[in-house]
Amino acid sequence: MCEVTSFQLVSEGELREIFNREFASAIMLGQFEEEVTREFAPRKLPSRAIRGTMTQIVHYHWRGGCIAAVVHRYMRPDGRLAASGLEDPKQVMWNHVCYQLTPRPSGRKRRHWRRRH
Repeated sequence: MCEVTSFQLVSEGELREIFNREFASAIMLGQFEEEVTREFAPRKLPSRAIRGTMTQIVHYHWRGGCIAAVVHRYMRPDGRLAASGLEDPKQVMWNHVCYQLTPRPSGRKRRHWRRRH
């Protein structure tokens, strides 16, 4: 399961679909080893988050040690997921294919709604 033979760029929706279909229930059942590779307090808390919520990058490993998925999540101090309550997949390895998010065009930033005066 460690050998990646190709890479495929996919949309957020496609990546989430693959993650939910192939990994989400197995993760909940503890069938993957979890490694928090980065953790810090976010500058701006997501809506409905409580003080002490941390942002985390998590690698899920197959039992043999190979990375199966990389996700982002907000973790509350009580150990429950914050924000949407779901992990946000960033990369998934399935059937020897590494699925990654299609990158944004360079220099393009997210648009923020602004109130006009």
